Amino acid sequence: MTREHDAVAFAGRLAEHGVARVELVEPDGSRRALHARETDLPGLLRTAPVGTRIVWPGGAAEVRADSITWAIDPPAH
Repeated sequence: MTREHDAVAFAGRLAEHGVARVELVEPDGSRRALHARETDLPGLLRTAPVGTRIVWPGGAAEVRADSITWAIDPPAH
């Protein structure tokens, strides 16, 4: 899989499980709260700096150079 594919799959999985708000934490520590359904989350994740974390109640993931890796287990299908 590629980072682009992971970004789309990640956003879809969050939507399937009703996650409405996420926070992007960039490597420099800056934070942005987002409404996941009102934001082009896949687009943001494709262009986010490596090391950016995505945090939501009960979970987290990290943007890597070629993927998005779940830091905490993803929501189950």
